[in-house]
Amino acid sequence: MRKILQPAVIHNDCRFRTPARSAGPWVGTGAVLTLIVMLAGCQGAATDSRQHESAAPGLPRHSVMSDCLVVITTGAYQDFLVAAEQVAATGELSAAELERLAANPTYARYLRSFESARVNADLLAAWVSYGARGRGLVVHGVKPPTSVGTALSMGFSFAEAEAIKATLEQYIADQAACQLVERISGFIAPEDRPDTLYLDFLAGKAELRFFEGHALVDVGLSLASGTIQLNRILSGLLYRSLAAIDGPRPADVSGAAAVYNTLRNMINKGVSAWLDGMADLYFGHGHPRLEDASPIPEHVVGKGYRALHAMNRDLTRLISDPEELAADGDALNLYLIGSNSYEAAGYVMAMVIEQRFGLPRLQQSSRAVSTFLNAYQEAVLATPAESNVPVGSLEYYFQNLPLLSPEIFPDLLALVEQEEASSR
Repeated sequence: MRKILQPAVIHNDCRFRTPARSAGPWVGTGAVLTLIVMLAGCQGAATDSRQHESAAPGLPRHSVMSDCLVVITTGAYQDFLVAAEQVAATGELSAAELERLAANPTYARYLRSFESARVNADLLAAWVSYGARGRGLVVHGVKPPTSVGTALSMGFSFAEAEAIKATLEQYIADQAACQLVERISGFIAPEDRPDTLYLDFLAGKAELRFFEGHALVDVGLSLASGTIQLNRILSGLLYRSLAAIDGPRPADVSGAAAVYNTLRNMINKGVSAWLDGMADLYFGHGHPRLEDASPIPEHVVGKGYRALHAMNRDLTRLISDPEELAADGDALNLYLIGSNSYEAAGYVMAMVIEQRFGLPRLQQSSRAVSTFLNAYQEAVLATPAESNVPVGSLEYYFQNLPLLSPEIFPDLLALVEQEEASSR
Protein backbone atom coordinates (compact mmCIF):
# COMPACT_ATOMS: atom_id res chain seq x y z
CA MET A 1 0.00 0.00 0.00
CA ARG A 2 1.52 3.32 -1.00
CA LYS A 3 0.65 6.72 0.24
CA ILE A 4 0.79 9.87 -1.85
CA LEU A 5 2.55 12.63 0.01
CA GLN A 6 2.53 16.34 -0.51
CA PRO A 7 4.20 19.27 1.29
CA ALA A 8 2.61 20.23 4.57
CA VAL A 9 1.20 23.62 3.64
CA ILE A 10 -1.77 24.60 5.80
CA HIS A 11 -4.77 25.64 3.73
CA ASN A 12 -8.05 25.81 5.59
CA ASP A 13 -11.38 27.21 4.59
CA CYS A 14 -11.69 28.25 8.21
CA ARG A 15 -8.21 28.63 9.72
CA PHE A 16 -7.41 27.74 13.31
CA ARG A 17 -4.92 29.92 15.15
CA THR A 18 -3.20 28.43 18.14
CA PRO A 19 -0.39 29.54 20.47
CA ALA A 20 3.23 29.07 19.42
CA ARG A 21 4.55 25.53 19.32
CA SER A 22 6.11 24.11 22.44
CA ALA A 23 9.00 21.68 22.70
CA GLY A 24 6.67 18.81 23.63
CA PRO A 25 4.00 16.99 21.61
CA TRP A 26 1.56 19.27 19.79
CA VAL A 27 -0.65 19.52 22.86
CA GLY A 28 -1.76 22.90 24.11
CA THR A 29 -4.35 22.54 26.87
CA GLY A 30 -4.75 26.28 27.16
CA ALA A 31 -5.57 26.47 23.46
CA VAL A 32 -8.20 23.75 23.34
CA LEU A 33 -11.12 25.89 24.54
CA THR A 34 -10.19 28.63 22.07
CA LEU A 35 -9.99 26.03 19.30
CA ILE A 36 -13.40 24.59 20.18
CA VAL A 37 -14.98 28.05 20.11
CA MET A 38 -13.41 28.84 16.75
CA LEU A 39 -14.44 25.45 15.39
CA ALA A 40 -18.05 26.06 16.43
CA GLY A 41 -17.94 29.36 14.61
CA CYS A 42 -16.74 27.65 11.44
CA GLN A 43 -19.31 24.88 11.28
CA GLY A 44 -21.99 27.07 9.74
CA ALA A 45 -19.60 28.51 7.17
CA ALA A 46 -17.32 26.91 4.60
CA THR A 47 -16.92 23.67 6.48
CA ASP A 48 -20.61 22.76 6.30
CA SER A 49 -22.92 24.37 3.76
CA ARG A 50 -25.46 21.57 3.97
CA GLN A 51 -28.96 22.24 5.27
CA HIS A 52 -30.43 18.73 5.31
CA GLU A 53 -30.13 16.05 7.97
CA SER A 54 -26.81 14.32 8.56
CA ALA A 55 -26.55 10.81 7.16
CA ALA A 56 -25.04 9.69 10.47
CA PRO A 57 -26.91 11.38 13.35
CA GLY A 58 -24.65 9.89 16.05
CA LEU A 59 -21.44 10.88 14.29
CA PRO A 60 -20.25 14.48 14.77
CA ARG A 61 -19.06 16.23 11.64
CA HIS A 62 -16.21 17.85 13.58
CA SER A 63 -14.50 16.80 16.80
CA VAL A 64 -11.65 18.30 18.80
CA MET A 65 -9.67 15.94 20.99
CA SER A 66 -9.58 17.47 24.47
CA ASP A 67 -6.30 15.78 25.47
CA CYS A 68 -4.31 16.81 22.40
CA LEU A 69 -4.68 19.39 19.67
CA VAL A 70 -6.27 17.21 16.98
CA VAL A 71 -9.27 18.07 14.81
CA ILE A 72 -11.20 15.19 13.26
CA THR A 73 -13.78 15.73 10.52
CA THR A 74 -16.20 13.15 9.20
CA GLY A 75 -18.51 15.52 7.33
CA ALA A 76 -17.14 14.49 3.93
CA TYR A 77 -18.03 10.85 4.57
CA GLN A 78 -21.51 11.80 5.74
CA ASP A 79 -22.01 13.90 2.60
CA PHE A 80 -20.79 10.96 0.50
CA LEU A 81 -23.42 8.72 2.09
CA VAL A 82 -26.17 11.20 1.27
CA ALA A 83 -25.03 11.33 -2.36
CA ALA A 84 -24.62 7.56 -2.64
CA GLU A 85 -28.04 6.95 -1.13
CA GLN A 86 -29.55 9.30 -3.71
CA VAL A 87 -27.87 7.35 -6.52
CA ALA A 88 -28.95 4.01 -5.05
CA ALA A 89 -32.56 5.21 -4.74
CA THR A 90 -32.99 7.14 -7.98
CA GLY A 91 -30.21 5.92 -10.28
CA GLU A 92 -28.81 9.41 -10.66
CA LEU A 93 -26.93 12.09 -8.78
CA SER A 94 -28.56 15.48 -9.02
CA ALA A 95 -26.49 18.46 -10.07
CA ALA A 96 -27.24 20.15 -6.74
CA GLU A 97 -26.11 17.11 -4.76
CA LEU A 98 -22.89 16.79 -6.77
CA GLU A 99 -22.19 20.49 -6.32
CA ARG A 100 -22.65 20.18 -2.55
CA LEU A 101 -20.42 17.10 -2.37
CA ALA A 102 -17.64 18.62 -4.48
CA ALA A 103 -17.82 21.83 -2.43
CA ASN A 104 -17.21 19.98 0.83
CA PRO A 105 -13.78 21.31 1.92
CA THR A 106 -12.39 17.81 2.38
CA TYR A 107 -13.50 16.57 -1.04
CA ALA A 108 -12.35 19.81 -2.66
CA ARG A 109 -8.93 19.29 -1.05
CA TYR A 110 -8.94 15.61 -2.01
CA LEU A 111 -9.59 16.39 -5.68
CA ARG A 112 -6.84 19.05 -5.66
CA SER A 113 -4.38 16.57 -4.17
CA PHE A 114 -4.29 14.59 -7.43
CA GLU A 115 -2.96 17.69 -9.20
CA SER A 116 -4.68 16.66 -12.42
CA ALA A 117 -7.46 18.37 -14.36
CA ARG A 118 -8.87 14.91 -15.08
CA VAL A 119 -9.68 14.40 -11.39
CA ASN A 120 -12.62 16.73 -10.96
CA ALA A 121 -16.23 16.84 -9.77
CA ASP A 122 -17.45 14.81 -12.75
CA LEU A 123 -15.02 12.01 -11.93
CA LEU A 124 -16.13 12.20 -8.30
CA ALA A 125 -19.71 11.68 -9.52
CA ALA A 126 -18.62 8.60 -11.45
CA TRP A 127 -16.83 7.21 -8.40
CA VAL A 128 -19.91 7.74 -6.22
CA SER A 129 -22.14 6.11 -8.84
CA TYR A 130 -19.95 3.04 -9.13
CA GLY A 131 -19.78 2.82 -5.35
CA ALA A 132 -23.54 3.04 -4.97
CA ARG A 133 -24.78 0.88 -7.85
CA GLY A 134 -21.75 -0.75 -9.50
CA ARG A 135 -21.84 1.17 -12.75
CA GLY A 136 -21.23 4.67 -14.05
CA LEU A 137 -23.62 7.41 -14.96
CA VAL A 138 -23.70 10.07 -17.64
CA VAL A 139 -22.67 13.55 -16.52
CA HIS A 140 -23.19 16.52 -18.85
CA GLY A 141 -23.91 14.11 -21.68
CA VAL A 142 -20.69 12.12 -21.28
CA LYS A 143 -19.61 9.16 -19.21
CA PRO A 144 -16.49 10.17 -17.25
CA PRO A 145 -13.67 7.63 -17.00
CA THR A 146 -13.25 6.10 -13.60
CA SER A 147 -10.92 3.83 -11.64
CA VAL A 148 -12.06 0.32 -10.78
CA GLY A 149 -9.98 0.38 -7.61
CA THR A 150 -11.52 3.60 -6.35
CA ALA A 151 -14.99 2.40 -7.34
CA LEU A 152 -14.53 -0.82 -5.37
CA SER A 153 -13.26 1.09 -2.34
CA MET A 154 -16.19 3.50 -2.45
CA GLY A 155 -18.59 0.58 -2.80
CA PHE A 156 -17.10 -0.95 0.35
CA SER A 157 -17.39 2.38 2.18
CA PHE A 158 -21.08 2.56 1.21
CA ALA A 159 -21.94 -1.08 1.96
CA GLU A 160 -20.17 -1.04 5.35
CA ALA A 161 -21.54 2.34 6.44
CA GLU A 162 -22.91 1.19 9.78
CA ALA A 163 -19.66 -0.54 10.79
CA ILE A 164 -17.62 2.44 9.62
CA LYS A 165 -19.76 4.95 11.52
CA ALA A 166 -19.52 2.85 14.69
CA THR A 167 -15.75 2.59 14.30
CA LEU A 168 -15.34 6.33 13.77
CA GLU A 169 -17.59 7.11 16.73
CA GLN A 170 -15.41 4.87 18.92
CA TYR A 171 -12.17 6.37 17.55
CA ILE A 172 -13.44 9.82 18.49
CA ALA A 173 -14.88 8.76 21.87
CA ASP A 174 -11.62 7.07 22.87
CA GLN A 175 -9.59 10.09 21.75
CA ALA A 176 -7.44 7.55 19.93
CA ALA A 177 -5.81 10.26 17.82
CA CYS A 178 -3.90 11.32 20.93
CA GLN A 179 -2.12 7.96 20.81
CA LEU A 180 -1.09 8.86 17.27
CA VAL A 181 0.33 12.16 18.50
CA GLU A 182 2.30 10.35 21.19
CA ARG A 183 3.63 7.79 18.71
CA ILE A 184 4.94 10.31 16.20
CA SER A 185 6.06 13.20 18.42
CA GLY A 186 9.49 11.77 19.24
CA PHE A 187 10.31 11.48 15.55
CA ILE A 188 9.44 15.09 14.67
CA ALA A 189 11.66 17.98 15.70
CA PRO A 190 9.78 20.57 17.81
CA GLU A 191 10.06 23.22 15.12
CA ASP A 192 8.44 20.89 12.56
CA ARG A 193 5.44 19.89 14.65
CA PRO A 194 2.11 21.35 13.51
CA ASP A 195 0.13 23.51 15.89
CA THR A 196 -2.92 21.41 15.06
CA LEU A 197 -3.20 17.96 13.52
CA TYR A 198 -6.12 17.60 11.08
CA LEU A 199 -7.54 14.16 10.28
CA ASP A 200 -10.23 14.23 7.59
CA PHE A 201 -12.17 11.01 6.95
CA LEU A 202 -13.80 10.45 3.55
CA ALA A 203 -14.72 7.72 1.09
CA GLY A 204 -12.09 7.52 -1.64
CA LYS A 205 -9.19 5.37 -2.77
CA ALA A 206 -7.93 2.84 -0.23
CA GLU A 207 -5.02 4.99 0.86
CA LEU A 208 -3.83 7.85 3.02
CA ARG A 209 -2.85 11.25 1.65
CA PHE A 210 -1.29 14.31 3.23
CA PHE A 211 -2.10 17.52 1.41
CA GLU A 212 -2.31 21.16 2.43
CA GLY A 213 -1.65 20.27 6.05
CA HIS A 214 -4.43 17.67 6.29
CA ALA A 215 -4.27 13.89 6.54
CA LEU A 216 -6.97 12.53 4.22
CA VAL A 217 -8.06 9.11 5.45
CA ASP A 218 -10.19 6.67 3.48
CA VAL A 219 -12.90 5.33 5.80
CA GLY A 220 -12.81 1.85 4.27
CA LEU A 221 -9.09 1.66 4.98
CA SER A 222 -9.70 2.81 8.55
CA LEU A 223 -12.26 0.04 9.10
CA ALA A 224 -10.06 -2.64 7.54
CA SER A 225 -7.08 -1.47 9.60
CA GLY A 226 -8.52 -1.15 13.08
CA THR A 227 -7.57 1.63 15.49
CA ILE A 228 -4.07 0.48 16.49
CA GLN A 229 -2.92 -0.18 12.95
CA LEU A 230 -4.59 2.96 11.62
CA ASN A 231 -2.53 5.03 14.05
CA ARG A 232 0.59 3.19 12.95
CA ILE A 233 0.16 3.86 9.26
CA LEU A 234 -0.91 7.44 9.96
CA SER A 235 2.30 7.91 11.94
CA GLY A 236 4.27 6.67 8.93
CA LEU A 237 2.45 9.15 6.73
CA LEU A 238 3.12 12.04 9.11
CA TYR A 239 6.80 11.10 9.44
CA ARG A 240 7.30 11.19 5.70
CA SER A 241 5.35 14.43 5.39
CA LEU A 242 6.82 16.34 8.33
CA ALA A 243 10.08 14.77 9.48
CA ALA A 244 11.78 12.92 6.62
CA ILE A 245 15.33 14.06 5.87
CA ASP A 246 15.21 16.45 2.93
CA GLY A 247 17.20 16.08 -0.26
CA PRO A 248 17.04 15.54 -4.03
CA ARG A 249 16.19 12.29 -5.75
CA PRO A 250 19.26 10.03 -6.03
CA ALA A 251 18.73 9.83 -9.79
CA ASP A 252 19.05 13.61 -10.10
CA VAL A 253 22.60 13.73 -8.69
CA SER A 254 25.80 11.73 -9.15
CA GLY A 255 28.91 10.50 -7.37
CA ALA A 256 29.04 11.05 -3.62
CA ALA A 257 25.72 12.93 -3.67
CA ALA A 258 24.00 9.93 -5.29
CA VAL A 259 25.32 7.59 -2.59
CA TYR A 260 24.31 9.95 0.20
CA ASN A 261 20.81 10.55 -1.16
CA THR A 262 20.28 6.84 -1.75
CA LEU A 263 21.05 6.20 1.92
CA ARG A 264 18.88 9.17 2.93
CA ASN A 265 15.97 7.87 0.87
CA MET A 266 16.38 4.37 2.28
CA ILE A 267 16.40 5.65 5.86
CA ASN A 268 13.31 7.81 5.29
CA LYS A 269 11.43 4.85 3.85
CA GLY A 270 12.72 2.50 6.52
CA VAL A 271 11.72 4.64 9.50
CA SER A 272 8.31 5.25 7.93
CA ALA A 273 7.91 1.49 7.37
CA TRP A 274 8.88 0.85 11.00
CA LEU A 275 6.20 3.30 12.13
CA ASP A 276 3.72 1.58 9.78
CA GLY A 277 4.54 -1.80 11.31
CA MET A 278 5.29 -2.90 7.76
CA ALA A 279 5.88 -6.61 8.33
CA ASP A 280 2.77 -7.01 10.52
CA LEU A 281 0.15 -5.25 8.41
CA TYR A 282 -3.20 -7.00 8.35
CA PHE A 283 -6.45 -5.80 6.78
CA GLY A 284 -9.77 -7.34 7.69
CA HIS A 285 -13.50 -6.99 6.99
CA GLY A 286 -13.12 -8.42 3.47
CA HIS A 287 -11.97 -5.14 1.93
CA PRO A 288 -11.94 -5.68 -1.86
CA ARG A 289 -8.59 -3.90 -2.35
CA LEU A 290 -6.77 -4.67 0.89
CA GLU A 291 -7.70 -8.15 2.04
CA ASP A 292 -4.78 -9.71 0.14
CA ALA A 293 -2.28 -6.96 1.00
CA SER A 294 -1.00 -8.45 4.26
CA PRO A 295 2.72 -9.32 3.95
CA ILE A 296 4.59 -12.31 5.35
CA PRO A 297 7.11 -11.00 7.94
CA GLU A 298 9.87 -13.42 6.92
CA HIS A 299 9.56 -12.28 3.31
CA VAL A 300 9.87 -8.60 4.24
CA VAL A 301 12.81 -9.08 6.60
CA GLY A 302 14.48 -11.56 4.25
CA LYS A 303 14.31 -9.05 1.41
CA GLY A 304 15.87 -6.39 3.63
CA TYR A 305 18.59 -8.82 4.76
CA ARG A 306 19.56 -9.65 1.17
CA ALA A 307 19.46 -5.98 0.13
CA LEU A 308 21.79 -4.97 2.95
CA HIS A 309 24.33 -7.62 1.96
CA ALA A 310 24.20 -6.38 -1.65
CA MET A 311 24.40 -2.76 -0.48
CA ASN A 312 27.51 -3.56 1.53
CA ARG A 313 29.22 -4.93 -1.58
CA ASP A 314 28.26 -1.88 -3.66
CA LEU A 315 29.37 0.56 -0.98
CA THR A 316 32.68 -1.22 -0.56
CA ARG A 317 33.33 -0.97 -4.29
CA LEU A 318 32.25 2.68 -4.59
CA ILE A 319 33.87 4.10 -1.48
CA SER A 320 37.20 2.34 -2.03
CA ASP A 321 37.60 3.66 -5.60
CA PRO A 322 37.05 7.40 -6.30
CA GLU A 323 36.76 6.76 -10.04
CA GLU A 324 34.06 4.14 -9.49
CA LEU A 325 32.26 6.53 -7.14
CA ALA A 326 32.30 9.36 -9.69
CA ALA A 327 31.20 7.14 -12.57
CA ASP A 328 28.71 4.83 -10.86
CA GLY A 329 27.43 6.60 -7.74
CA ASP A 330 23.84 5.79 -8.71
CA ALA A 331 24.45 2.02 -8.72
CA LEU A 332 23.01 1.43 -5.26
CA ASN A 333 19.91 3.46 -6.06
CA LEU A 334 19.34 1.45 -9.23
CA TYR A 335 19.75 -1.82 -7.35
CA LEU A 336 17.29 -0.86 -4.62
CA ILE A 337 14.75 0.27 -7.20
CA GLY A 338 15.20 -2.82 -9.35
CA SER A 339 14.91 -5.21 -6.42
CA ASN A 340 12.07 -3.19 -4.84
CA SER A 341 14.10 -3.22 -1.62
CA TYR A 342 14.27 0.41 -0.55
CA GLU A 343 11.69 0.06 2.23
CA ALA A 344 12.68 -3.43 3.34
CA ALA A 345 16.37 -2.54 3.75
CA GLY A 346 15.65 0.62 5.73
CA TYR A 347 12.98 -1.16 7.76
CA VAL A 348 15.37 -3.91 8.86
CA MET A 349 17.98 -1.32 9.85
CA ALA A 350 15.39 0.57 11.92
CA MET A 351 14.16 -2.67 13.46
CA VAL A 352 17.58 -3.77 14.69
CA ILE A 353 18.35 -0.31 16.13
CA GLU A 354 15.07 -0.31 18.09
CA GLN A 355 15.51 -3.93 19.17
CA ARG A 356 19.01 -3.40 20.55
CA PHE A 357 18.79 0.13 21.97
CA GLY A 358 15.10 1.04 22.31
CA LEU A 359 12.75 3.60 20.85
CA PRO A 360 14.57 6.80 21.98
CA ARG A 361 17.72 5.78 20.09
CA LEU A 362 15.73 5.10 16.92
CA GLN A 363 13.99 8.46 17.25
CA GLN A 364 17.27 10.30 17.77
CA SER A 365 19.10 8.47 14.99
CA SER A 366 16.33 9.07 12.43
CA ARG A 367 17.15 12.79 12.22
CA ALA A 368 20.36 12.37 10.14
CA VAL A 369 21.97 9.78 7.87
CA SER A 370 25.23 9.81 9.83
CA THR A 371 23.59 9.14 13.20
CA PHE A 372 21.45 6.39 11.70
CA LEU A 373 24.44 4.61 10.14
CA ASN A 374 26.36 4.81 13.40
CA ALA A 375 23.40 3.40 15.31
CA TYR A 376 23.05 0.55 12.82
CA GLN A 377 26.74 -0.37 13.13
CA GLU A 378 26.49 -0.42 16.91
CA ALA A 379 23.28 -2.46 16.79
CA VAL A 380 24.81 -5.14 14.57
CA LEU A 381 27.87 -5.35 16.84
CA ALA A 382 25.55 -5.70 19.85
CA THR A 383 23.54 -8.55 18.32
CA PRO A 384 23.97 -11.69 20.43
CA ALA A 385 25.09 -14.83 18.64
CA GLU A 386 22.76 -17.79 19.13
CA SER A 387 23.01 -21.29 17.75
CA ASN A 388 20.32 -23.54 16.31
CA VAL A 389 18.39 -20.68 14.75
CA PRO A 390 16.46 -21.96 11.71
CA VAL A 391 17.73 -20.57 8.43
CA GLY A 392 15.13 -18.24 6.94
CA SER A 393 13.55 -17.36 10.29
CA LEU A 394 13.28 -13.80 11.57
CA GLU A 395 15.88 -14.57 14.24
CA TYR A 396 18.28 -15.87 11.58
CA TYR A 397 18.01 -12.73 9.49
CA PHE A 398 18.49 -10.36 12.40
CA GLN A 399 21.45 -12.33 13.78
CA ASN A 400 23.20 -12.29 10.41
CA LEU A 401 22.75 -8.69 9.30
CA PRO A 402 25.97 -7.38 7.74
CA LEU A 403 28.21 -4.93 9.49
CA LEU A 404 28.94 -2.12 7.06
CA SER A 405 32.49 -2.93 5.97
CA PRO A 406 34.92 -1.62 8.64
CA GLU A 407 37.50 -0.98 5.91
CA ILE A 408 35.38 1.66 4.24
CA PHE A 409 33.01 2.78 7.02
CA PRO A 410 35.14 5.74 8.20
CA ASP A 411 35.34 7.02 4.61
CA LEU A 412 31.62 6.40 4.07
CA LEU A 413 30.81 8.32 7.23
CA ALA A 414 33.08 11.18 6.16
CA LEU A 415 31.30 11.30 2.78
CA VAL A 416 27.90 11.38 4.49
CA GLU A 417 28.91 14.08 6.97
CA GLN A 418 30.32 16.22 4.16
CA GLU A 419 27.08 15.91 2.20
CA GLU A 420 25.07 16.72 5.33
CA ALA A 421 27.15 19.82 5.93
CA SER A 422 26.70 21.01 2.36
CA SER A 423 22.93 20.50 2.50
CA ARG A 424 22.38 22.64 5.59
